[in-house]
Amino acid sequence: MMIYDCFTFFNELDVLEIRLNVLKNVADKFVLVEATRTHQGKEKPLYYNENKERFSEFSDKIIHIIVDDYPPYQGKSAWTLERYQRDMIARGLTDCKNEDMIMVSDVDEIPNPESVQKYKNATGVFIFRQKMYCYYLNCLNVANGGNYRWDGTVMSRFGYHLSPMQMRELSIVQGGAHSPKFLRQMYNRYRLIRWQLNNRVRIRSVQNGGWHFTYLGGAEMIIKKLEAFAHTEYNHSRYKNPQKIEEIINSGKDIFGRNYSYRFVPLDDSFPEYILKNTEKYRNFLHH
Repeated sequence: MMIYDCFTFFNELDVLEIRLNVLKNVADKFVLVEATRTHQGKEKPLYYNENKERFSEFSDKIIHIIVDDYPPYQGKSAWTLERYQRDMIARGLTDCKNEDMIMVSDVDEIPNPESVQKYKNATGVFIFRQKMYCYYLNCLNVANGGNYRWDGTVMSRFGYHLSPMQMRELSIVQGGAHSPKFLRQMYNRYRLIRWQLNNRVRIRSVQNGGWHFTYLGGAEMIIKKLEAFAHTEYNHSRYKNPQKIEEIINSGKDIFGRNYSYRFVPLDDSFPEYILKNTEKYRNFLHH
């Protein structure tokens, strides 16, 4: 039995380095999917391809998938390209056996390797509930009384024959099942129950599920992301003022006005061991 860690990639080179090192002792293969276009349809460099030497330690483990063929996207939404890129993870799974475990995430959703190890031989589909850190590696989302969790990585047997996008949609539905809005919560809980009955597979939440490190790198990197990812509603001048972005970050608020709040926290043993051992290397991603 092998474990395949699969993720889409844009330009998050430092996050990629953290992910590979955190998971290197539990993942047998990494399926890295990058595209020649952003989700908004603009041409982009192949950032991993241009920086392969930096990750040479992992070259025998990385299955690099380049997406340069697209369905006709004229008039399509950015989500069409996002979903297409994610489903191209399947191109890296051609040698999988039914008993192999597949993990699907965005690159910045890093599963806890201890939890991967704990559940790798268990049955069911596992959704990893992850602490969310925004702007800096140690800037914690403290919504919901500090108990906020992001439903990120999904782990499933290859033999369940779920597409990467089907796995992703399960994490989205589970996120809705934890919504503070009662009707949305009930509707998504019903969807999860119905899915389990129809597929005869149990969905299991992994509480110590890892870390979601998002919107790192300061205002410049945040603006690049806004101009590329599928949430086109945020690619708007009111969200792309560098000075305002920095002010919002320092005030502990959310750049999109969502009902989130953030707090800078000291590093402790709840963080990945690799980050704790490399604080100097990632000092620009830590708030002191």
